[in-house]
Amino acid sequence: MHTVAPRIDDGAERFVASFYGFWVTRAILAERPDYLVLAGRLIDTPVTEDIMGTYQGGVAFVTAITIDVQSATRQVFMPKKEIISTDKVAAGTAPLSQATRLGNLVFVAGNTGRHPTNGETGKGIKEQTKYALERISLILEAAGSSMDNVLTNTCYVTNRDDLPGFNEVYAQFFPKDYPARTTVVVNFGDQNNLVEVTSTAYISD
Repeated sequence: MHTVAPRIDDGAERFVASFYGFWVTRAILAERPDYLVLAGRLIDTPVTEDIMGTYQGGVAFVTAITIDVQSATRQVFMPKKEIISTDKVAAGTAPLSQATRLGNLVFVAGNTGRHPTNGETGKGIKEQTKYALERISLILEAAGSSMDNVLTNTCYVTNRDDLPGFNEVYAQFFPKDYPARTTVVVNFGDQNNLVEVTSTAYISD
């Protein structure tokens, strides 16, 4: 099957490929997915020689599309992962980052109930919850975000009976516009570890 060559205007930013066979058009876009189809329509029309040249057949699907030529050379910049760390929070020994950033999103690693600077484990669920959330707050600050921008928290506690105390302290850090939250009762394998929290937040423009 023959098709009409695309009409290209000198100096124009766009060219119009008119009456391409449907499957030919699909093949073009599959080969050059960086083309941006700005407008397009699919029509069912008798195919004649004045449209598509010699064609043995009657009716075919043809399409008229407009392609942005500039898009073929336009670069798309994808955000890269950035490591977030702060010396205001004592580093652990596990092979992990305090947080990572992708675009305007910040993903904070799990923080347990250890004091942010000296690393001492808090006494009881309330103090451990306070320490864990203080650590997250400091890490978010280093990333250019804050507790006000937290979108979701995943919280782990070892004892269901500790939930009232956990929620009491938690509400002091998130008094309104609560983040989404999942709370799971787990066994950390360490009787001194009562809580762990991991957060996802955004960075305001």
